[in-house]
Amino acid sequence: MVALVGLAGGAGSWALSDAARRYCGSYQDEYVDWGGVRPYELPLSVAAGGAVALAAYRAAWILARRPGRRRISSLVPVAVALFALLAMTWCQFAWIGTVPGTVSDSGLCPAGNVPGWWPRWIPA
Repeated sequence: MVALVGLAGGAGSWALSDAARRYCGSYQDEYVDWGGVRPYELPLSVAAGGAVALAAYRAAWILARRPGRRRISSLVPVAVALFALLAMTWCQFAWIGTVPGTVSDSGLCPAGNVPGWWPRWIPA
């Protein structure tokens, strides 16, 4: 179940960064780009989401079950996996979704290419 949530989280992470690039109309020319479609980003994001969720869950589960430690709730590894997915999504949005050094072709975004719909209280 954790792997499925991770795969879905990776797809959502890709969708968020792709929506930001499409809104701003900003793409980097040095990467392969077929009309705004980069066929490698979605599979990589999905695989990364699955790997991040499984690794975070497993690490938290191992630490929670160490001998000599008081047992903690089984929801803690799930919470750690969800937090890791959230951190991955935020990093992907900040790194890939807001392409620095490019000009917004749509004219809707400032120089940092952070879309207007992105909450101001979350740094990008």
